[in-house]
Amino acid sequence: MFNEVVKKSLNLIGFLLVGLNASAWDGGTDEADWRALTDRVASNKTELASLTAQADMAGLNTDYAAVSKTVIDRFLVYSQYDRDHPEIMSNAVAAVWWRGKIPNSATYHIELPFDEMQECLDLSNNAMDELRQQLASNISLEDPSDFSTGTLVLTNRFYTLDGNPVFPSTFTWMLKDEEDLLQAFGRVGGRSYSLTSVDSDNTVNAGNRNAMAADLYAQSADNIGPQQIFLGHQADSWMISSHPEVLDGARNFTKYDIDSPLIRGWLTTLFEGILPTACGPAGSGNQPRIHLLANEPSFSTREGGWLASNGVSDHTMAKYKEWITAKYTTVSNLNMTYGTSYADFDAAKAGMIIPVPLSLQGGPIWYDWCRFNMDRVNEWFSFLKNGTQSNDPAGSPVTIKLLGGTLSDEYRDAGIDLEYLTKLQDVMGADNHVVPLGASDLNIKFSMEWTNRYALAWMEQSMMMDFTKSLCPDKPFYDSEWHGLSTDRWCHFSMGRDYVRTALWLGFTHGMSAMQAWYFPRKHDGSLRGDMGAVIGSAATLPKAVDSYGRTFKELNAHAGSITALVPETRSFMLYYCEEAAIQDTEYTADLTDVYDALKLLNISVGFTTPTEISNVSTLNQTVIIPPTAYMSDVSLAALQTYEGAGGNLVQVNGATASFGKNEQGGSRSSSGLTPFASVAFSEVYAMADSLTIALNALKPSLPVQTLILSPDLQPAYGVLSSQWIDPATGNTTVVLINVSKDTRTVVLKESGLPVGLRNLITQQLLTSSPVMEPCDVLLLQTDHSIPPPSVPLQAPSPVTTVVQFTGSEGYATGDLTAHSDWTGPLGNMVNPNGAGYNGAQGIVDVSLNAWVKGVYSAGLSSASAGDEITLSSVFKFTSTNSVIGAKDLINLMFYDESTGGDFMRAGVRRTSSGGFDFIVVNQNGNRFSTGVSSSLAGLVSDLGTSDWLEFSVTLTRGASSDDWAMDLTLMNLVSNSIIETFSAGGLGSTPDFFAAETLYGGFSSSMIAMISSRVIDCFSYTVPGQTGWQQFVSNYGLGGSVTNDFDHDGQFDYVEYALGGNPVNSASQGTMPSIVYAHDSYVSLYNLEITNAHPGITYLAEWTDSLVSNGWNQTWDSTVIVPSAIPGYDEVERKIYGGTNDHLFFRLQIIVP
Repeated sequence: MFNEVVKKSLNLIGFLLVGLNASAWDGGTDEADWRALTDRVASNKTELASLTAQADMAGLNTDYAAVSKTVIDRFLVYSQYDRDHPEIMSNAVAAVWWRGKIPNSATYHIELPFDEMQECLDLSNNAMDELRQQLASNISLEDPSDFSTGTLVLTNRFYTLDGNPVFPSTFTWMLKDEEDLLQAFGRVGGRSYSLTSVDSDNTVNAGNRNAMAADLYAQSADNIGPQQIFLGHQADSWMISSHPEVLDGARNFTKYDIDSPLIRGWLTTLFEGILPTACGPAGSGNQPRIHLLANEPSFSTREGGWLASNGVSDHTMAKYKEWITAKYTTVSNLNMTYGTSYADFDAAKAGMIIPVPLSLQGGPIWYDWCRFNMDRVNEWFSFLKNGTQSNDPAGSPVTIKLLGGTLSDEYRDAGIDLEYLTKLQDVMGADNHVVPLGASDLNIKFSMEWTNRYALAWMEQSMMMDFTKSLCPDKPFYDSEWHGLSTDRWCHFSMGRDYVRTALWLGFTHGMSAMQAWYFPRKHDGSLRGDMGAVIGSAATLPKAVDSYGRTFKELNAHAGSITALVPETRSFMLYYCEEAAIQDTEYTADLTDVYDALKLLNISVGFTTPTEISNVSTLNQTVIIPPTAYMSDVSLAALQTYEGAGGNLVQVNGATASFGKNEQGGSRSSSGLTPFASVAFSEVYAMADSLTIALNALKPSLPVQTLILSPDLQPAYGVLSSQWIDPATGNTTVVLINVSKDTRTVVLKESGLPVGLRNLITQQLLTSSPVMEPCDVLLLQTDHSIPPPSVPLQAPSPVTTVVQFTGSEGYATGDLTAHSDWTGPLGNMVNPNGAGYNGAQGIVDVSLNAWVKGVYSAGLSSASAGDEITLSSVFKFTSTNSVIGAKDLINLMFYDESTGGDFMRAGVRRTSSGGFDFIVVNQNGNRFSTGVSSSLAGLVSDLGTSDWLEFSVTLTRGASSDDWAMDLTLMNLVSNSIIETFSAGGLGSTPDFFAAETLYGGFSSSMIAMISSRVIDCFSYTVPGQTGWQQFVSNYGLGGSVTNDFDHDGQFDYVEYALGGNPVNSASQGTMPSIVYAHDSYVSLYNLEITNAHPGITYLAEWTDSLVSNGWNQTWDSTVIVPSAIPGYDEVERKIYGGTNDHLFFRLQIIVP
């Protein structure tokens, strides 16, 4: 029955609500409990194997299920090890400072193996459910690529396997000698080497060289690739003992002086002695390889920076002297800029304090040092690139594992010139962070403000991808230490599979090419290696997350062709990144990130440009967005001016500090000389997204598929990221939708304004309605004009406001208001279209001092249904020339039933004899008055003088009868931005004619108050409900709107399909017909769907009778229950009547369109 369908829906919702904690073990922890739990896992494993065998025989893909089997196999071993050795985790927990952030930290070591097995139960159930759906032909999964065979090649943007795009993957530290692990998680391989292979006689150790070559050769034979040749940066002990100065300026992962000639000589020896063999036929041979030049390089030199207290070497300072000498030529030039009095450049070098004091930021010394530090690091990586490629027989590409947060980091003292290094690398690289909601914050560097909006912190990864792919769209990107599962800064003890899937889809739809995730430190027997503290909460303890990682890569590789096509090669809106601002202003990158965040929410193609790249930005179809940028060099500003002068559009986001006010060294600048196309105020992300929507509307390119994102109450919302691509061969559009919001979102997709047929490419299912996406849902859809379009949920109407400002551009001329065709009333309201209004606006109405005057506006305001609201508002001020004599109306807002006046209801602001204000509401049931407030709140110091600009607003709500109207009144001081008074009145009465009118008219009036108050009206506005649900439905589907229309000729009128959840352009979807259920307790229920829209535009009339002869239909029911239905935007309504005493019962549902 219909109600059974609804109950299934509710059960599913209940499951999703508890899904986050479904894998936490809550049972006992003794041996019997352990055996019972592991037996259940073993039983599920057997059942999974049986279903897999059935699927194999049916010719269905079982690669996804194989991942789950591998995870279960491994964690049966791993969890037993954790069970047998609880002291390992107990000691690890005791050793970490953040143990208080571990759930049940005192018993974590005991509960961990149970949690691991509980997660295996969960993931095995998930795998079996998927196989059952495949066997039932409910879903069909595409075959992923098999990396164990075929030829892997690196192209410009991605890898290919036998000519097809693929995404190689693995885990850091994952064992490479177990084929099922390789098949489940990927076959990226490689080997590390360092100066420890250089002996004291300055030759390379042959044993180390040959071992490295043999290892790479064996990996190549097993099709393990691509191979990462990782250059570690630690000196051998003999080097340190013989030349301890090589440690001067050492940092965390580069443990020596990068400017030391000795280090560079030894590295040259290393490259020449290792790489020709290791990268030749005796080593990796023809297997694709990447030279990883450094791990998380950071050469911080500021006060409080990462190991900045290690200082720098004499070699570095000698380079610094050369740098400032080349820049300034004479020391007097330097002194003039720095405000110093150095005798020579040696003195300037000696005066440079390392670590650099933070007090210098914003000035020339800070800027010069940071720029010098970048230049020397750039030269270091150029040396490393030349050394590796000149000794690799194939000249294989290089990459650098940059810290993923480099772009958004508030400081630029670490020597990382992101633009230069992006261009230097052949394969761009980083270790990006993505963080799930609910993660334990161990030491997260960035703001956690995102938790108010999102289910995951997606910005760092996406921004790094968009930055690098904007500068170098034809280069691949390799994340060689992906921190989406854990890091030393956060971990999550019950990570959901959907989060992992979403984080990976975000990376690869933004241009990721290959990945090695952090990390999997398990040995064959389940024992652990490395820092035990880092293991806590890592992938090594999270089977469900590991399963999702492997499964998602199967999914990504199955659809790699579509995914690579979704990455834009050119972008429409380019953020202008200014390195000098990042150096000098710690707020710059935070503001840049928020502007980026707001732009991404608009689902436009967002990229980055720089002063050196802006000349490549099109002035015809691209727009440059300038974030708040307090510091900018003359060169960078000139690049913007040149772009604008060539016809390019600039959109400026203005922050608290004026942009362009200082040059790169902190010198003042009076003007930018720019005239942006639009300016937007920097604000909270959602508010800024609203502003940018308006500012960019005329500049946005049209997309083949339009997406509308709706909140749970069907209001426009943000949070689903989308990109799309048209297949030129078929004309079909592929769209990816990723819900990063922490809330449910409904997505309406249209093509040329009409619903379009859609297929889920991942499952091959057809969409029958607009998708409702839970947080961390991912959809890969394709338009298909051969299938019926889905039904579209109806958005709750947004109010529509019209403002009359009395300006010449609106057709108003100097003279009486009634001279304008839109107004009627007596003479006395005088228009001055050039008069000074509020906040510099032009156009006012002077209200007569000596007569009662009114003005009625001709626009009809619909008010046909109970609950409909109309709001009238007026901005005005007044001047008092005499004391108040009795309570007199200052201004009224009027609601009339005719365009020329007639019956009315009104609300007014009165000046009272006590020197204050109160409200009056005039209606048929007796006037109402508020308590009153002091006139000083309006800006008056006495009865005399001129008030501030005020805004008076009245909302009239239609009742169910003529005695059931309501009004809400507000008086606001616009100058002080404060509310003076509010008042609400219900149970108001109107005349029968007024209530019968479905269209009302608004206006204003005032009393004659002999020379007491001169009133000036700046504007008049009215707000009415937006389109009804029926009107939206007609618009959505391009219908005629008549009650007799049947667009798809299926025998069901369009308005009936609207009322019952049908699709008027799909004859197979007529909606859900009402149904009757007779229960054992003799109650009879009538079930029907009803739209949830607050203004549906139709009326449902459910009735019953016990005799068709008498035709006495009854609308009274014993009970009515309303619950959400399975169709978005509709409730299921159950109405019950007792039938135990009736021989017959008849039911009908009338759907009435006004």
